[in-house]
Amino acid sequence: PSLLRRSGRSRAMAGFAPLNPTRILALVTLLFAGLGVCLGEVHGAFVHGVASGDPTHESIIIWTRVTPTGRDQPDNVDPSWHNEFDVTWTVSTSPPWRSPLPEANGFLEETAAGGEWVVKGAKGVIGGGSYKQVPDSSFQFGWDANSVVKTGTTHTTAQRDWTVKIDVNEGLTPNVRYFFAFTVGSSTGNPAATTKSVLSPVGKFTLPPEKGRAYPSASPPLQFAVFSCANWGFGNFHAYDAAWKGWGNGGLTAWLHLGDYYYEYGENHYPNAGEAVASRYGSLFPRNETITLTDYRERHATHRLDISLQKLHASAPMIAMWDDHEIANNPWTGGGENHQVREGDYETRVRAAIRAYHEWLPTREPVSSEWDDLANGPKAYNRTVHFGNVVSFVVLETRVVARTDPNANPYGNVFARLTKMIKEEEESGRTVGGASTAAPLNWPGSALEGKFKQMADDLDAYRSREDKELLGVDQMMWVGETTKSSRDSGVKWQAFAQASPVMNGNSPDIEKAASALDSEGEVPAPGPYDTWLDAVRAWTEYSGDASGGSNPEGGDGDVTVGAGGRAVATASARALLALGRYAINWDFDDWRGYVAERKRFLNAVTGNANRALILGGDSHDAWAGVVGDERETWETWGADSDSNENETSDFFASAVVAEFDVPGVTPPGAYEASFPWVPSALIDKGHLIANKKTMRYAKTTQRGFLLLEVSEASAKGSFIFTPSVRDTTYAPVCDAAFEVTPSGATLKAPSGRDDSASSHSSFTGTMLLNMKPSPCVSLPDSLFLGEGRDGYAGAVRVSSLRKTHDPADRSERDPEGVSPLVVIATATACALVGTLVGHYLPKKQNRKTAWRYLEVNGDNASARNSHLRRRSASRSPSQSEIEMETV
Repeated sequence: PSLLRRSGRSRAMAGFAPLNPTRILALVTLLFAGLGVCLGEVHGAFVHGVASGDPTHESIIIWTRVTPTGRDQPDNVDPSWHNEFDVTWTVSTSPPWRSPLPEANGFLEETAAGGEWVVKGAKGVIGGGSYKQVPDSSFQFGWDANSVVKTGTTHTTAQRDWTVKIDVNEGLTPNVRYFFAFTVGSSTGNPAATTKSVLSPVGKFTLPPEKGRAYPSASPPLQFAVFSCANWGFGNFHAYDAAWKGWGNGGLTAWLHLGDYYYEYGENHYPNAGEAVASRYGSLFPRNETITLTDYRERHATHRLDISLQKLHASAPMIAMWDDHEIANNPWTGGGENHQVREGDYETRVRAAIRAYHEWLPTREPVSSEWDDLANGPKAYNRTVHFGNVVSFVVLETRVVARTDPNANPYGNVFARLTKMIKEEEESGRTVGGASTAAPLNWPGSALEGKFKQMADDLDAYRSREDKELLGVDQMMWVGETTKSSRDSGVKWQAFAQASPVMNGNSPDIEKAASALDSEGEVPAPGPYDTWLDAVRAWTEYSGDASGGSNPEGGDGDVTVGAGGRAVATASARALLALGRYAINWDFDDWRGYVAERKRFLNAVTGNANRALILGGDSHDAWAGVVGDERETWETWGADSDSNENETSDFFASAVVAEFDVPGVTPPGAYEASFPWVPSALIDKGHLIANKKTMRYAKTTQRGFLLLEVSEASAKGSFIFTPSVRDTTYAPVCDAAFEVTPSGATLKAPSGRDDSASSHSSFTGTMLLNMKPSPCVSLPDSLFLGEGRDGYAGAVRVSSLRKTHDPADRSERDPEGVSPLVVIATATACALVGTLVGHYLPKKQNRKTAWRYLEVNGDNASARNSHLRRRSASRSPSQSEIEMETV
C-alpha cells in the first residue's frame, strides 16, 4: 500500500493500517524473496528455431537462439538481460527420440506428415506461419548414444543477444545425413535453478565432398533453392514454405539468400499501413526504422518468428550474403540513400547491422575482428562454397567494402525528371499541326526529343565512368584467383552468387511490345481496346488530340486502362514510352550503373571459369538470360530492339555466361509498383524486345524462388511462383524452366592471355553455353499435405483454389468491375454486424483470459509473446499496441 500526504498530514488509505518500520522491513524481505523465486523461474526457450550454414567437406556452422522466459514473469516485462545460459549441442546420424510427457499427451496429436506435434483441434496446423508450436517442455527426449558424432556445451549471454553459433569441425564425413539440436535449462547463477531442460527443434544437413572430388556414382543433381528480398509487411513467406515442404525433406542440398533478408523500414514506409497485409503490419518490430544494434536484432528476431522460415533453416544449410536493406537503402562506402544525418554516424550503423547479421545467421564469420580490415574483417564476407566437383558458389560482397555512390546520377529520379519534361512541354503551348509537341507522334526531330537523347547520353556517360566500383580492386583480383582455383580442381561449374542482375536490362520498349503482342495474337488486348497498339496510343494520347479513349477533359487527365480499371496520368504514360524508345536507363544501383566495373568482372570470370553461372536478385522480378560472347559489347548498352541483326539469330546458343535472377519473396517489382496500370504482358514483352540478345525470360508480377538443379553435365533453373502472398493459402506453380549445357566451343581468355602454363594446361578459355527451355520440375505431393483440413494455411492445388490471388497477367484483374450497389450493400451489412459485435462481445470476453490464451502453449509460446512485447525503455506500449498483441 502506498501513503498519501495531504495538507502536511499523513493519512492511511482506507482499509489499510499505517506502516511501521517492522512492517516495512518485512515487506522488503518478502519483495526480495519473491524476486529470487522469479529469477529462479527464468529458463531458456528455443523460439527462433535452429539453422546451419556455410558447409565445407569437413565442417559446418550450426546456430540457435535462446530466449530467456518464465511463466511467472509479470506481463509486459522481459526477464533481466543479466541472465546467462549453458547450452548443449549435439550432432548425430539419427534424430533424437521424442515423445509427449504423460501430462501433455492428452492435448497433443501427431500431424499427417509424421514427426510434427500439434495441439488437438488447433486450426491451421499444417504449413505457413499460422499453426501453433507445441512447447518444447511438453516432451521427454533423448539421443541414441551409438549415433552421436559430436556434442559439447557452450555459454551464451546478452552480449550476443543470446545467440549460439558453433563451428562443428571434427568427426564429420561428406555425403552423410546428420541431425543436430540444442538443449538448455534454467539460467545459470540462479539459486532456484532446476535441472529441467528443453530440446530445440531438430535441424539436418549433409556435407559435400571435398572441392574437386566427385559425388558417389548415380547421385541425383544437386538442388539449391535461391531467394531474395523478403519484406515482412507485404505478405506471407510462401516461397520459404514451398521450398521446405516440397524439397526440404532430403532433396535440398542447400539454399541461398542473395540479400534483403529483411527490410530496415519502419511501420509507415514500404509498406505503409494501407499497402501492408494487416496481420503482418501489426507484428512488425521494431515499429521504427532499424538504426541501432537493438533495432537490427529485433528485426532479425521478428523474421525468425516466421514458422516457414524456421522450417527452411532447419531443412538444409544456408549460404547468405547481405544486400542493401539489411543496412539501409542503397548504401555505399560513404553513406546510404536512406541514412540521414539526424540518425547518427553512418559507420556506426553499418557496424551494428553487420554485427546483428552475423549474430542471427549461421555465417562463417571472417577471421579478423578489425573493422578497418577490408580483406579479412567483418565486412569482408565474400567467400567460396564448394560442392565437390559439381559447383563452386563464389559469393560476392557488393555494398560496404568498395562500392562507390550509386545515388549521384546527374538527373536524380530519372522517371520524375522525364515526367516533368513532358509536362513542361505540354504547358508551353507549342504545337505542330494543331497538336501539342508533347505528344509522342510529334517527338521525332523536336526539341523535346533532343532533351530525351541528351539525357540518355549523359546517363550512359555517367554509368560508364572507370572510377565507379562495386567489387573493388582487391575483391576483383580474388574473384579471378578463387575461380581459377575451383576450375583447376576440376569443378565443372562456377556460380557467382551476388545481389543484382548483371546481364543487359534496358528499359522496356512498350511500343514494339504492343506490336509484337498484336502480331502473336496470344494475349488479348486489355479493356475496351481492339489492339495493344490502340491501348498504348490511348494511354499516351499519342497524337495529342485526346482521342482513343482518353479523358474527355484532355490535358494531363486520367485515362482508364485495361489493368484492373486503374487510372493513369498521361504524362506518366508518355514518360514510360520515352524510357523504352530512347533506351534511357533509370536504375543505377545494380550493374547497369557500373558498366566499366561490369566489364572488369566479366573479364575476371571468363578468363578463369570453366562454365560460368550468375545468380542475382534485388529487382523482385524473375529473369533468365545470358551474357553474349562478343567481349566488345560488354560495356556498350544500346537498345537491342534497334538491332538490324537477323531476327532468327539464336543469341542463347553461344553464351559466355548463363544467368538466373530470382523473384522476391514478397515485395512488388519496380514496374508493378510504379506502373500498376500497365498489364504485365506488355512490360514483360517490352523487356524481351529491348534486350533480345541477352534476356530469354521476364516475369515482373510474380513472387517466389528459383530451384537450381546442377549436375556435372548441366544446370537447370526452374521458376517456382507462390501467389498470392497476401492470402494464407497459395497455389504454387512452376512457370518456366531453362537448362544450360556446354555448346562445345570456348571463349579465349581476355587480352591474349594464355593459361597453358597452369596446372590444368588443357584450359583454353571458358566454355560457351546454350540456354534452352526445359520441362518444368514436378511439384512434390509433400507441398500439399494437410490440404482441405479446417483452417489449413499453406499450398493448395490450382484446381481447388478459389481465385483470390492476382493473376499473372494484370489485364485479367477486375474485368467487369464491381457494382456500386454491391459495395453499398456490403458496407451496410458490415457496419450492422460490427455494431452488434462491438456492443455484445466485450461483455462476454475477459481480457485477462484472452491474454492467458496466448500462454496455453507453454514456455515456447510465452517466450515468443514476450519477445513481441519488447519495447524501448523510453516508452511504454500504448493500449492499442497491447490489444493488438493480445488478440
